[in-house]
Amino acid sequence: MKKLIIYISAAFLCLTAFSCSNSFLWDYPAQPALTSPEEILISPDSGASDYTVYMPGAGNANFTVVNIPFWLNVQTLSGQFTEDYATITCSAYPQSAFSQNATYKSLMMLNIEGIGKAQVTVGYVSSN
Repeated sequence: MKKLIIYISAAFLCLTAFSCSNSFLWDYPAQPALTSPEEILISPDSGASDYTVYMPGAGNANFTVVNIPFWLNVQTLSGQFTEDYATITCSAYPQSAFSQNATYKSLMMLNIEGIGKAQVTVGYVSSN
C-alpha cells in the first residue's frame, strides 16, 4: 500500500511539473502600432453616417476593421487612408444598458497594411 501511494504521488508530481507551461507570459495582447488622437462620437439616433478617422502615420495604406465594440455597426469594414485620413460608415445599436446621459467609450481596432494594429476611440453618446 505504501508503494502505491509513492507511485501515485510520483506520477502526480510528474504530471504537474510537466503540464505547466509558461507560454502565458507571451500571450498578452500586442500594443497597437498607431493610435488616433481623435475620437468618433456616435449617437444611436443619428443612424448610419460617414465618420472621418485621422491616423497620423497611416499615409496612404489600406486598412481593415478587425475588432469593434458590441454596440457598433460598421458598414465599411475595409478601405484606404489618404494622407492619414479615412472614412468609415457606421452606426450605433441602441443599448438600454446605457441609460444615463453620458458618453460610453470603447476601442475600434484596425489593421493597417504594412504598419500593423491601430486603435480608434469610439464613443456611444446616450441622451435619454
